[in-house]
Amino acid sequence: MDHEQKTLQLELKADAEGAFSATFATFNVVDHHGDVTLPGAYDEGKEVLIGAYQHDMMRLPVGKAVIHSDAARAWVEGSFFLDTPDGLATYQTVKNAGGLLEWSYIFRVLDHDWGDFDTGKGVVEVRYLKKLDVWSVDPVLKGAGIGTRTDSIKSTTQTFSEQADELVTAVGVFVKRMEARIQMRAKDGRGLSADDRTRIASLVTGVGGLKARLEEAIAEAPKSNPINIEQEFLTYQRGVALVEGFLAPA
Repeated sequence: MDHEQKTLQLELKADAEGAFSATFATFNVVDHHGDVTLPGAYDEGKEVLIGAYQHDMMRLPVGKAVIHSDAARAWVEGSFFLDTPDGLATYQTVKNAGGLLEWSYIFRVLDHDWGDFDTGKGVVEVRYLKKLDVWSVDPVLKGAGIGTRTDSIKSTTQTFSEQADELVTAVGVFVKRMEARIQMRAKDGRGLSADDRTRIASLVTGVGGLKARLEEAIAEAPKSNPINIEQEFLTYQRGVALVEGFLAPA
C-alpha cells in the first residue's frame, strides 16, 4: 500500500512523566514538499503510534498518541513507553535534544486536489491535502514542516522551580489559545461552543480551589525555632571548660 512521509519540528508540552503534546502540521501554508494541508484533513481523536527514530519500521513503536486539530494546526497528545528500552531511550533523547530534533508522520492520501496558491511572492501550483490517513508520528533528524516549534517535555528530574515555571507558561499558553479561539469564532458570528464553555468552567473551578491553597502557602509564616538562652549558656560553659582543660599544663 502506498504511503508518504511528511516531516516537521516538534512542539512538546507535557503534564505527566513520559507524556508530550506535539504539533505535527500547520494548515494553509506551503510546506517544503509543495503541499498545502487543509483544516479537517485529520480524524479528530484518532489514536496513532509513535514510531522509532527515522521511520525505522523494523523496530518496535516507542509510544502512542491521539490526534487533535483546530483551524490553525494539528497535534498529537500521548506518551512514550517508558517501560520499554526503546521507548525510554527515545523519550530521553527527545527531551535532551529539545528543538534540534524534528518529527515526521507517515500517511496515506485519501482525498486531494491540485490548484494555485498565492504565497505573497507569487502564485504556485500546489497539492491541496484534504483528507489523510495518518499511520504514525515519528522523531527524525530533519524535515519539511512550516511554522512549528519545540516547547517542553516532562522531565523525570524537574525541580520545584522548574515545575512552577512550566505551569505558569502552560496556563499562559492556554489563555492565549482560548482568546484566539474566541476571536476566530467571533468572525463567523459564533461564540464558544457548549463543550468549550463547560471545559473552561471546570478549569475555573479547579483553579479556584488551588488558588486558595496557594495563597495560604505563601501567607504562612515560617515556623521559628526560639533560642533557649539558658541551654545555650550551659553549652557555652561546657565548651569553655573543655578548652581550658585541654590547654591547662600537665
